[in-house]
Amino acid sequence: MTPPPVLDAPKAPKTRRVKRPIRRTPLTVAGFLAAGVGAVVAVVVAVAVLYVGQDAYKAGHQSTPAGAADGFLDAMLNQRSMDLAQGYMCDSKPFHQRVAKLIKQVKDFEAQPSSSVSYLWGGFKTVSKTDSAARLSTNVTTTTTTDGTMVDNPEQTWTLELKSEFGWKVCGLRVPE
Repeated sequence: MTPPPVLDAPKAPKTRRVKRPIRRTPLTVAGFLAAGVGAVVAVVVAVAVLYVGQDAYKAGHQSTPAGAADGFLDAMLNQRSMDLAQGYMCDSKPFHQRVAKLIKQVKDFEAQPSSSVSYLWGGFKTVSKTDSAARLSTNVTTTTTTDGTMVDNPEQTWTLELKSEFGWKVCGLRVPE
């Protein structure tokens, strides 16, 4: 008689070595916290750089004279920032100096105790326009506050001269005295 066939038993699966868990020492906890904080700081810095860069890009690449004029007035009168205003301006040293002087006058007024100034302007009217130059006007209202007394100054018509230089740029500003 023949012996019964021997069936090979299925091989047991190989067991994998299990890594030991990371020991939670104060040093490893501090390391993970530092890495997390570093990642959050990196994200915040990246968002800030993108935001500031976006403003600078928009300033230099205005596709319409009215867009450039509005951005320029906002940078100069509301933001009171020469750095932002320069992105909307032609490369003209006298014009840059004049705008810087206007911004300084506003800041000096607001440096007085209980003093503030705000500006409002409406839509822009095209006085003249060619493919490479434009003249726009807008009505600007100035409201000053000193020691709690608010004064709405008479509306003034401001005229802006613009040129198309890889986007529209403000090259001149006429403000009634």
